[in-house]
Amino acid sequence: MHERIADLADPGPADTLVDLGAGHGDTLAAITRRSPSARLIGLDLNPEPLRRLTDALPGAGAVQHDLSGPLPFADGRVDVVISNNTFECLTDPAALLAEIARVLRPGGRAVLGHTDFETIAVAIADRDLARRVLLTYAELPVPYEYMAATDPQLGRRLAGLVRRSPLALESVEAHTTVSPTLAEAMPLRLGEIHDAVHRCADRGLGHVSLDELAEWSRQLQAAQDDGDFLFSETAYVVTARRAG
Repeated sequence: MHERIADLADPGPADTLVDLGAGHGDTLAAITRRSPSARLIGLDLNPEPLRRLTDALPGAGAVQHDLSGPLPFADGRVDVVISNNTFECLTDPAALLAEIARVLRPGGRAVLGHTDFETIAVAIADRDLARRVLLTYAELPVPYEYMAATDPQLGRRLAGLVRRSPLALESVEAHTTVSPTLAEAMPLRLGEIHDAVHRCADRGLGHVSLDELAEWSRQLQAAQDDGDFLFSETAYVVTARRAG
């Protein structure tokens, strides 16, 4: 997703590009490899990943900012806005889209990516257990610290949100990531799923117990050993422009 967003963003050498919810700067790093002269600015509410961003990309700006409020830019001063897996964290994603339209110059573009967390599929023997583990992760009843909301279907809803915004929708892409091995899927998503569901189960929230989560881990390995394992998830990338 980082590479595809970077391809679509494609800032010019003098352009200003802003990443909303930049995290550790993975997408900005991909853009730097393509457009080393562009002015890059990452915004995030969490200061810890911003510190890592500035260490990795000393030429990029980093601003700690709450995206539920107005963006810290004047009208029409930004050439490109990007984001990845940011909108579901907000109680009012439409307000952020309006802010994106405000800060973009006429003709400026937005490239917005989002995983649809209800599309995650994992092949294990116990289908009901897989469904309940993945539903707990998608719903995330114990959100991460800097999340004000969760929406497991935000990926499929993103194009509709853009259509109802001041931006002009240009394109929608779906990208499915497939991992045929457990070793590949663990750092990609399954490790995060385990930790997130464990936090929920530890508080008695979600659709599985801690014992069932341990059984999930056992069945993941069994599926790998038996040659049955498969992981996949689908994300959407929406491109839009400010009219003018």
